[in-house]
Amino acid sequence: MIEHLSLEMFQDDIEDFERSVIAMPDISTVCTASDWQIAAYERLSDHRESRIIRRDTTWMLFCIGPVNRYRRVLQPFEMSWAFGTPLVGEDIEACVQLSLEVLLQDRPSWEMAVFSGLPEDGALAIELLRTLGAHFHSESIAGSHCDQAFLHDGLDAWLERRSRNFRVSLRKSERAAQEQEIAFEWIDGVCDGAALLERIFQIERRSWKGESGKSIYRNLPYRRFYETLCTRMGKRGLLRAIFAQHEGKDIAYAFGGIVGSVYRGFQISYNDQFAALGLGNLLQWWQMQKLAEEGITLYDLGMEMAYKKRWADRLQRFQTLLFVRG
Repeated sequence: MIEHLSLEMFQDDIEDFERSVIAMPDISTVCTASDWQIAAYERLSDHRESRIIRRDTTWMLFCIGPVNRYRRVLQPFEMSWAFGTPLVGEDIEACVQLSLEVLLQDRPSWEMAVFSGLPEDGALAIELLRTLGAHFHSESIAGSHCDQAFLHDGLDAWLERRSRNFRVSLRKSERAAQEQEIAFEWIDGVCDGAALLERIFQIERRSWKGESGKSIYRNLPYRRFYETLCTRMGKRGLLRAIFAQHEGKDIAYAFGGIVGSVYRGFQISYNDQFAALGLGNLLQWWQMQKLAEEGITLYDLGMEMAYKKRWADRLQRFQTLLFVRG
């Protein structure tokens, strides 16, 4: 039986939804899970109505609203980066069948349907194109690819996969930080997400991003997105953050969130006065040690960037499928 849920009803079923998210391989787990999706729905776009559909352990987390020239687009809650997938379930056949039924039944209510965050050339994307493509015009576009590091075989194994120059540079930064008496504070468990984010804002203002006006937090919708995200994840004990301190003052941060055994990094930055210490590398290294101790098996570094390649073991490629009503 197909259930149509309000956002309030969905909040009561989040644990069931998260289990389905965790069971899906190769997706952007944290960005598909409820906290990221709800924060995006509430903060990143107006004039959209939620369309949450469930059948057993298969879910469609969509909303409907305008996108470019189309006025009625069935779309993911989070369209800004399109990291997460709005179609969730371990059984691919059940996912595709539910999608087909919903799109055919609700055909008059939508003009285009968007399925983001699908592993490129994965079984789900292939079956959606084959099945839905028989009824609607289809198009595939590249998604936001993500760099990822494997921790399932331990931190020593991960370190062995790095270059000799990388390991030497890391040890050099560690020695420099010790000489400058840099301290590190790790935060996990239930916490005040809003207070944690305020500490981050204070550091960001003294970073090159803040001083050049390029900080993501200067964009009010994104700032509000992170406020909602951190508040929700902090209450659930899913936030992780590390702060570097000099003489008792915060000078650098990195933070992210976990779902299951996957950690997703959100943002990282530092006070430019301490750039020579290599704090970006040290923050990554310290938090990876903590994450490995916790049993995290995959570190999702987020959107593909050149500096992340040294840390990553693979590039997880995603695609977005568009279906247009004929």
